[in-house]
Formats: sequence, C-alpha cells, structure tokens
Amino acid sequence: MEKALIQAESIKHLKSKLSKAQGFVIVDVCDEKILRAAINDRKVRMILNVENSAHKDFMHARNSGLNQVICKILKERDVIVGFSFDGVYSKEGMERAIFLGRMMQNAKMCRKFKVKTAVVDFKGRDEKDLNSFGVCIGLTKGEFRIIKC
Repeated sequence: MEKALIQAESIKHLKSKLSKAQGFVIVDVCDEKILRAAINDRKVRMILNVENSAHKDFMHARNSGLNQVICKILKERDVIVGFSFDGVYSKEGMERAIFLGRMMQNAKMCRKFKVKTAVVDFKGRDEKDLNSFGVCIGLTKGEFRIIKC
C-alpha cells in the first residue's frame, strides 16, 4: 500500500496536501491546531510526532500533545498514533529526555483510551531495535505495530 507523508506548516497547507493525497496518509503534526484539523479529515490514517511541538510543559505534568478529548476522537475515527524512532536521534541531552518523557506520556494516554499505536521508522532499522524502542517508551509487544516508510 502506498504511504503519503504530509508535513504541513499551516491548516491551509495541510488541507491542500490532503486533497491530493491517496493511500495510507500519515500527517507529521507540529501544532495542536494542525493536529485537530488532521484528525477531522477522514483520509488521515496516522498522526506522527505529536510530542514534537514547541509547547512548554505544565507545572506538575507534561504537555505531551495528547489529551483525553483528542484520544477519544482518535479512537472513534480509528486513527493510529505513531512514535518516530528517528525523532529521538535528532535531539540531544535534556531535549531528548523531555521528548522521550512526552512519548511515554502519550503511550499511557493511548493505552488508557485504547488508541492504536505504531513505531515508525524511515531509515530501515532492524525490527528488534524498533520493538525495543516500543517497549522502552511503555508499550507492550502486542499494543503496537511497526511501520517502515
């Protein structure tokens, strides 16, 4: 099946790319507004890098990009939440630790609301590495699938 990866800077740009997209549509999310627009479109099958936006964490909790309202919509629309293995390597130091913590928070939210999850790889890494990464962020082996693009 053909996979289409969409990286959008604005909602207008997202909608224009979604109108042309076909197959398994993956949206790389960088903002909460783009996330909400993406999950409202029926063509979108997966969202990716929800935890990658430039928002700050709250005082006593992480601002991981997902909340209970978004998770319920994701469950209703059968949209998969993707965790990018490559996103971890693009960060360094404390930024990487915060990124992994947000991924762990999102994994807990997805488990709680029974949202489908996937570990996504763009560089052709070994399946054992991807399975280990999924377990490392808090997913069990049967909860996620591996998607190579």
